[in-house]
Amino acid sequence: MVGLGLGLGLGIGSGARPNVSKGPICDAITAGVCISVVEKKHTLIIAPYVVYTGHQGAQQLDGVVVERDGKAPNKPKIDTFTVNDLSGVSVLTDRPFTPIAGFDPANPDYAGKTVCIVNLV
Repeated sequence: MVGLGLGLGLGIGSGARPNVSKGPICDAITAGVCISVVEKKHTLIIAPYVVYTGHQGAQQLDGVVVERDGKAPNKPKIDTFTVNDLSGVSVLTDRPFTPIAGFDPANPDYAGKTVCIVNLV
């Protein structure tokens, strides 16, 4: 298996399966903890829910922004991020999260494309 790495240690390979450790983003998803990232000069804390292969083969991350530049958003909502647009990924082991009610792991966008997904207990 050849890992793609993507500069984030995601390590996505041809035999990718859900809930298998593939780097910091998937490690955080599996552990149910937030990540800190930089996207377009903004520091974000994200509750990551799923990494999947999106349009044109780009790796996508769906999750909820918990903080943007130190401020909480007005209303939590699920956003989609292109993994290649994220830098400085850090796992925040002291920031657990619970997925919001609107998250649907059976979303057709994820079918057959999931790299890792949060475990809804």
